[in-house]
Formats: sequence, C-alpha cells, structure tokens
Amino acid sequence: MKKTGHEKTEYTLSTWMTDLSHIIAPLKLNIMSLPSTHNAGMDKKATSGIEEGWIACQNDTFLFQLSNGIRVFDIRLKHAIEGIFFSHNGWTSTRTISKLIADCNHFFNVDYASKKNEIIILNFHDFEKFTEQDYSEVFLQLINGFSGKNSAVKILPRAASDLTHAQILTDYPGCNIIIAGHQFGIHTECWNNIPHYWIGQDVPSLAELDMFIDRHTKPTHKNDLWSLQVVKYSNTYGPENLAGYINIKFQPYQNTIINSNIINVDFFEKSLLVDYCIQANIYKGERTLDKIPPTTPVFRHANWIRPWHTCFVSFEESTDNFTVTHHIYTIDDGEEQRLENQHSAVQNLELNLAPDTLYTLKVYGVDFAGNYSPPLTQTLTTFDEPTDDKKPLTPLITATQRIGKFGCAMYWGEGQTVDCYEAYIYGEGDIDEGKPIREPLLSKFVSRWAGGTMFENLPDYNAYQMAVRAVNSYGTYGDYSIRRVEPYKPSTRPPTAPSELKYVYDSVGQTLHITYIKGDAKVGTVFHTLIIETNSEQWQEIIYKESFTFPLGLSIDFKLTLYCTDQDYNHSTSISLTGNTRESGNDSPEFITDQFVTRDTLTSGSTTWSGARNIAQYKIHLYDISAIEDEKNTKEGTIIAPPLGKFCIQAANSATRLMI
Repeated sequence: MKKTGHEKTEYTLSTWMTDLSHIIAPLKLNIMSLPSTHNAGMDKKATSGIEEGWIACQNDTFLFQLSNGIRVFDIRLKHAIEGIFFSHNGWTSTRTISKLIADCNHFFNVDYASKKNEIIILNFHDFEKFTEQDYSEVFLQLINGFSGKNSAVKILPRAASDLTHAQILTDYPGCNIIIAGHQFGIHTECWNNIPHYWIGQDVPSLAELDMFIDRHTKPTHKNDLWSLQVVKYSNTYGPENLAGYINIKFQPYQNTIINSNIINVDFFEKSLLVDYCIQANIYKGERTLDKIPPTTPVFRHANWIRPWHTCFVSFEESTDNFTVTHHIYTIDDGEEQRLENQHSAVQNLELNLAPDTLYTLKVYGVDFAGNYSPPLTQTLTTFDEPTDDKKPLTPLITATQRIGKFGCAMYWGEGQTVDCYEAYIYGEGDIDEGKPIREPLLSKFVSRWAGGTMFENLPDYNAYQMAVRAVNSYGTYGDYSIRRVEPYKPSTRPPTAPSELKYVYDSVGQTLHITYIKGDAKVGTVFHTLIIETNSEQWQEIIYKESFTFPLGLSIDFKLTLYCTDQDYNHSTSISLTGNTRESGNDSPEFITDQFVTRDTLTSGSTTWSGARNIAQYKIHLYDISAIEDEKNTKEGTIIAPPLGKFCIQAANSATRLMI
C-alpha cells in the first residue's frame, strides 16, 4: 500500500483512480495531472540492436506501465513492410496495435471490480507513411478490440469529454478507454486531438528545459486535454533518464505539476512522477470542496476609443488558493458573459457600448470549485469631452526593467492630446529604423494617466524591444517610442544553505515537528526541500515556512536532509540530522484514573476518564458483570472471563461511546 504524506489516503498504483474515485470525482480529465509514457510502445523488451539506445524510451511493456500507474500512452506508429508497428525516429519495435489492445484488456480482465474506475487515454500522435487504408485498419482494430465479444472494456465516447470523473462513471459504466487523434476523422468514439507542448529540440540543456516547463505551467486553465513533453536526449545515447530532475521539478503542490494535465516522460518508473501526479489530484479534488470565494477583482482603468464606441477595461485578476478558471461580467446586471483566463495578473475586457451613456459593470472571479468572488463594481461613462484629431505627441520612454524570468516594465514621460497609450513587446529583430516590421508579440491599452506598464507573459528569457505610442479619442496614433529591455540572466550563484535544523517528537500525538532557518538567494525565489528517510519509506516535501509537522509512528529511525533551490535551479549545500522516535523506559504510560461509566440505552454506553502522558492509544475491554470477581465490592476485582468486546481509541480522545 502507498500512502500520501498528508491526506493518509491509501491507494495502489495499479488501481489509483478507483481507490481515490471519491476524491477525484468532481475533476474533469483536463484538470487532472495524468502520468504519461512518451513513445509508450518503444520499450527495451521490444527493441534490440545497436540502435536501441536511440529508440527505446521505456523499460517495459504496456501492461507493466498500466500496472505501475500510467494512464496515458503517447502512441507513434509507422507503416513498415511487415505491417504497422510502434516507432521512434524512423525505427520500429515489435509492438503492434493488437498487443496494445491485448495488454489493456488483460489489465482490466484481472479483477475488474478493483479497476472499474480507471480511464486509459490512447493518445495517437504520429503516423509515419500511413495511407487512408492504414488509418481505417487501425481504427477498426481499436473499435473491435474494445467493443467486441472478447473485450474487457468499452470505448468512452467523445460526448464524455466535458464530464467529471463521477459523471463518466455514472453515464458511461464500463467505458474505460479513450481514443484521441484527429487522423481517424470525426467519429463519436474518437476524442479531439491532444496538443503536445514540446521544447522543439532534441538536446536542450537542463536550463532550457527548465525555462520551457516554467513557461507552460504558469497558473493557467485550458478547456481541453493537453500534454507537456518532459523529455531530453543526449548526443551519445538517445533518451535520457530524467528521474532526478523530475523528482525536484514536479514535487507535489508546485505549480509545475498542479498546472499540468498530461505529463509525458521517458523511463517513468525511475522517478516519483506517478505518485506526485496522484498527490496533485488529491489536492485538486479537495479544492473542489472549498467554499471560500476568490478575492474581488480590482479595477485599474477604462479607456474609450470614441470613433468605434469601444471601451477597454483593465482589472487585476481575482486570486484563489488553487486557481481562478475564468471571470464573469455583466452590464447593468444583464446576462452573464464569460471571460476566459488570460494567464496574466492584469486582465483586459473589450466592450462595445453606446456613447454618452452610463453603464454599471460587474466582474466576478470564478474559482475551480465554482465559487464566485464578491463583484468588482464600476460605473463606466463616456461624458469626457473629446480632444481634437491632431496627431498625439510621442511620450519618451525613460526606462525599461527586467522583472524575473517572464516579466518586464517600461516607464515614459507625459504625452499630449492623449486619451490612452498602446504598449507593445517586439522581438529583437522586429523593429527596423524606428518602425516595426513584424506584428508585436504582446500588446495592451493603458490609461492616459499611466506613466508606464508591465508585461508578465514574455515567451522566454531573451531581450526584447519595448514600444509605446499615444492614441487620442478619434483613434489617431502618435509615433513609436522604442527602447530595448535586457534579457533575463539566470544566476549561477547558489543560495545560502538553511541552518539550525531541529526536531521535537510528540509521542502522544505521534507527530514530528521540524524547525529551521531558511536559506536565501541574491535573486529569485527560494524553494526549500526536506527529505525524510525512514526504515521503510521516503517522503519529499516542498516547504515554504520555517516549521513543518507531519505524522510519524513510534520506534522509527529517521534522517532529515534539507536544502534550498532558487528559481534558476541552483542548489545550496544541504544540512542533515538523524534521530528516532523511540521512548525511553522512564516514559512508560501512567495509570489511568477517574474513569466514569454510564448506561445510555439498552444497547449502548459511555465511558470517560482522565488522560495520562506518553499514551499512543487506549485499549478498552467490555466485560459481563459475572466476569469480574469482586468479593469486597471494591470495583477493582479480578477478571475471570474473557471480554465481550475490545475497542481501540486514539490517544487524542479521553471519552468514547460503546455499542453493547
């Protein structure tokens, strides 16, 4: 049995979706964090020869992958002379579609009751040298293999793509297989194509891969399934085992795993990815029970472009302890309109409204659990007198500033005859002789009263050209003011190490309380990682505070190792200490006193007592009156017969109710 570090929810890797179905019930598949095998059919048991190192991406079969918690297969096929096989880099393995179908059916055939809520996604990605007949042949094999008389399960149709896990189980019982791939055409059995986010190069550095993952796992919400490729090759031996990197980058409760959907990796079982995905799903499932509303959005400014009767409204997004999936707005309390999350701290809303009219705008943040924030309420008016139509004067940019990995800001002086400013981000080579020659990467309207603006969604660490120009209420633009912003320069200096690692063990509550002084970095965020190794288990936790408490049983030896990592993946030196949770002879439990027993009803009773120190649990025995020999009526006689019942009570309690 596996056990999570916080929730104490039991699951096994082969049946985790069924074991935890009560927790993940409100989650849609595109919200879950799902472990996936990259090139699932290219395993070392189905490949051989000198090219194996460059083509094998997994160690074992489909059945092995399913039994160890994988729920998405990244599938790439090739039409070869002998037939259709799984492929990678033009090479093929001995795996076929029939083998995939057989392994999936075998997985469910063995004790289907324990796996009835598992959902397997067959993510078809590449088809090399395929003909129209090949597509039809593969699709027909899948339909027959999962709906024929020898099938253990059925195909989950596309109509279920917007349902929660609980709704799928209710509406489509026995449907456990998803086929995803647009190449098969429009069929009710086939889901939409799943987009893959890949860094675009085979041999990136870890720093480049780090930046790519950070870029795609910023707080976000997508409406469909999507896949993140966490893969890297070496020049000498092909796909790399990134277990060490994955175990740090995707630890539970980090944005990288919470904001991911399908995480596609090589040699998955070498890492803790499956366990980490499961714990992320437990966290997400618990957030759906959250009744605390998000924060109220904050109004920033509204800009009117008078000729088109258009109003651009900017507001600071609502925030929540997990994620705000979207915003809702109304005009004069009319019909609710949905505004998708723009993945930025500042959201922009474009409204087409009649001129010279008062409007009441209300904006609500909506969180993952469906809670509405209190509304942002703002009156919009167009009674400002327009300026004339002459060309606005250009505001001069006075400074630019890089803010973290993906943010930058610029500041400008005051323009003239300005109703608003339009700010832009261009690539280094996108401006020639003071004029843009390509479309901007990012743009936004900014209030006439603003002296600058910030962008928080840059594509990468590179240098950029920032530009601004003034706009008047007739839609007339001024000239560009342009200035370069420097690239983000990752730090190579490791953060200072944490210090004074200490612990206190509470034997009554069986909890280990750990304190330390945080390490620090010159630049960037610091994450603290605590590794707790015991006789039988190992936990890893990301800690943001100077103290941490978690349950740990009696009589266990342990080792604590603590280090910190900054946002550029620099590690401090680690500090360690060893300890145990054994009690000494002087800490034996004290005698229980002041016990009271009362009869509640014919078949129940209650007992209370005064607690004692150094107690892990209480054992209570219920005896018939004839089982106690008490000649002197002292109420402390001799037990002469076995008890009618035995009860075990945790140390935190000093009272219980018994059924007789």
